[in-house]
Amino acid sequence: LVIGNCGYSAAPLPKTAMDWALGELRRLGLKVSELDLWEDLEGYKSSLPPITVNLVPLVGHGNLREKALGLRDVPPDDEALKIMRGELERTLEQGAFGMSLGLIYPPGIFSSTEELVYLAKVVSAWGGVVASHQRSEGKELFQALEESIMIARRSGVRFQISHLKAARPSWGRAKEVISILRRAREELDIWADQYPYHYSSTGLSALFPREYQEGGIERLISLVKERPGELLEVLKGVDHTPFHGIIISESLSHPEVQGMSLEDIAELWGISPEEAVIKLFQDEENDLGAIYHIMKEEDVNLIFRQPFVAISSDSSVRSKSSPGHPHPRAFGAFARAIELGLRGEVPLDLVVYKASELPARVMGLKKRGAIDLGRKADLVVIDPNTFKDMATPKSPKEHPLGVKHVFVNGKIVVEEGKITHERPGRVLTP
Repeated sequence: LVIGNCGYSAAPLPKTAMDWALGELRRLGLKVSELDLWEDLEGYKSSLPPITVNLVPLVGHGNLREKALGLRDVPPDDEALKIMRGELERTLEQGAFGMSLGLIYPPGIFSSTEELVYLAKVVSAWGGVVASHQRSEGKELFQALEESIMIARRSGVRFQISHLKAARPSWGRAKEVISILRRAREELDIWADQYPYHYSSTGLSALFPREYQEGGIERLISLVKERPGELLEVLKGVDHTPFHGIIISESLSHPEVQGMSLEDIAELWGISPEEAVIKLFQDEENDLGAIYHIMKEEDVNLIFRQPFVAISSDSSVRSKSSPGHPHPRAFGAFARAIELGLRGEVPLDLVVYKASELPARVMGLKKRGAIDLGRKADLVVIDPNTFKDMATPKSPKEHPLGVKHVFVNGKIVVEEGKITHERPGRVLTP
């Protein structure tokens, strides 16, 4: 399980991020206090109870930048770069496999290409990977691709584009995206991953432009409460996914609207969709989860067939008792991919490779990802006659059928479809 993607990671955890971290953990249904938190990766490892799965940690660029600059929209000076580099090297030394970027979220959205190249060179020197949520996946997709390729070229780092897509308004252009990446791969160590759905998920705050992201979610919520009229006009003026295609997946203040579109919520409340967004943020203490219908299935399918694109979920870890109405990828991303292989829509051996050996190779995992003598025994055994992805948009928290056995580090954690008491997982090291 790769953790710490999209620019946010468990460690290092700046003091200024403690409230955010607590909010995120509570949003997932965990009862924690500041006393339960940690400062660095070693502290995070020490805080973990016995676990079932292996963890592969990345260090979030957002954590590094917040440590040095807070959530301000300012370029780093020499001192700030020194702080970021020091925290990055310390976390790599403690066992991180690389660095993740979240370039549509604060504070990553405020970073320059030069800053990212500087830090990527550090990761490259450690033999790590940089995984990037690009600056754009739609309107400025090709500029974002150009930046990713530039970072990989100038730093020499192994580079992973997270959840590759051709989102609205770049529908129908996946073929161009693949062509660009194929050419880049002739000279660079560059890869991608994807979840096999035509709808995505992120915070509802992504609707607001960059100038309202400075200061993070706490400032945005304050602005919504203090200047609702101004932000209402902002929402009316920005180009975003149509409101009927934005589904609220998580709201602590209004759980009754989870699973509903903003258009339907607006109708229920007798207000406009923009006013519904303002009301949701006024009543909330943290960001809201949302599902965005922004992709074409033809583009998703074309990207899925590429052998350099691994399978991912891009989801927080959840249990069936977790609150909210999440994207079905949390429970079904890999099951959906395997089912496509079993149905013959793509070669099954390609799906298995994209879910095992390929991500192990990209992340730099040693002796994992394939069945062979001397390899670690991380195995999933399914019954192809009964296997079925059960997670759907209406019922997303459903485990797949037909999973017979699961082995982690040679220990059986699922036997005949039942979870055992074994907890052989650990935090892996490069």
